[in-house]
Amino acid sequence: MIARAFALLAALVLTLHATSASAQALPVSRGVNRAVSGVTQQSMRSRGFAANDPRFYDTLSGMSGVAGSAVGSAAGAGVVVMLGATAPAWATAMLATAAAAAVGYGVTLAIDGLVNWLFHKDTMKVDQYQAANLSYSADGFGVGDIVWSGWDPAGRQVYGSDPNALAQELYYAAKRAQGIAQPSKPNCFSANSITYYCGNTSVSYGLRAEVSCGRGMFAVANVCTSYSYPLESTVQNVPGQTLQQAVAALPESELAKPLNPQIVADLANQLWQQAATQPGYQGLPYQQANPITASEAQTWMDQNPSYWPTVRDFVQPQPTTDPTSYSLPFNPTAPESQLQQTTNPNPNAVNPAAEQPQVNLGDDPAIPQPELEPTPTAQQIMAPVLNLLPSLRNFMMPTGAGTCPVASFSVWNHSFQIDAHCTIVGQNQQIIQAFMFVAWSVLALLVLLRA
Repeated sequence: MIARAFALLAALVLTLHATSASAQALPVSRGVNRAVSGVTQQSMRSRGFAANDPRFYDTLSGMSGVAGSAVGSAAGAGVVVMLGATAPAWATAMLATAAAAAVGYGVTLAIDGLVNWLFHKDTMKVDQYQAANLSYSADGFGVGDIVWSGWDPAGRQVYGSDPNALAQELYYAAKRAQGIAQPSKPNCFSANSITYYCGNTSVSYGLRAEVSCGRGMFAVANVCTSYSYPLESTVQNVPGQTLQQAVAALPESELAKPLNPQIVADLANQLWQQAATQPGYQGLPYQQANPITASEAQTWMDQNPSYWPTVRDFVQPQPTTDPTSYSLPFNPTAPESQLQQTTNPNPNAVNPAAEQPQVNLGDDPAIPQPELEPTPTAQQIMAPVLNLLPSLRNFMMPTGAGTCPVASFSVWNHSFQIDAHCTIVGQNQQIIQAFMFVAWSVLALLVLLRA
């Protein structure tokens, strides 16, 4: 009995040792680290901050700390088993921080991906369901290109670049025209180099296109139309999975696809926002009204395609023994051996005068503080203006009783007197005074402004 207990204990020790060695040997995948760092720094520059600002480093350092803390707080609920290793992944950080854009709706994991994930921070669960943006693989074509062609149930000639897509489109159109709502999937095959079948529907090669159509489209009577035949998907809708279950359910083809820029933007936003609230944070402030967008992440991906992560990088376990597993490199496009990991404190934030010798300025001369003159009052400031030309202060405009001019003349022994205007003016004196006051005031203002 003692020998058996000893053997079990030895086996347990060896198992723990092998697991520890496996975790230590697990390589660090830097794809997500590089992308989040690069997108964040590009965002900071586009918002007017200088690239040599030492707060760049402090911002990345704070974000790295938040990512590491989030992964640690997830504990066993966020570990992933892959390639024989068990450890948290960047998907764990996404789940633990529950990025704002990934809480209310699902996020497609890959570009042109088939899988959506909906993160639940409260339960540490992931809902998996089929992406709504399944795309048709048919390439576009231009005027004069030789394409595949056939005829739809309405007798219209249709053509496109992909025989499988075009034949399936015509097959399902024919079944719908026959009243079959859910036809079975056809058996598609190539009869020869110029004929392709889906069921009993065929298309042939050799027609020259008269219009140009983009990707995922075909022409119906020379009018570009999107494909509509049902796409087959291997993704099942499964709610309430653990992160490990969600990762295990991903198809291998999905793991190799580029990671959705929306995920990188959401992750950068949440890490930056949470870092800015930490005590002692010295990085750049997070702008709630101006977050990092997916288009900004897309721009960085287009400029640095070789450093953009795949879905595998996002869900692959990161070794817990390496302190740089979730560190955002300051130089994200540098070779692996030259990556500058962000640590705290900032090694670039140094005192430029720290190595300068101190200068002896001699004894204190005991010079007293200067005495300022008393501040003048408002009345003292305005006195020179108010006392300008004192002789005019008592000027009074002379007043007198004016008389209305009257004209008179004699014609043919008759005297005529013109005084009707005096009566009119006298009756409307107040109105005329007000009008003339306004007129002369406007004239005075114009003279003043032209001076």
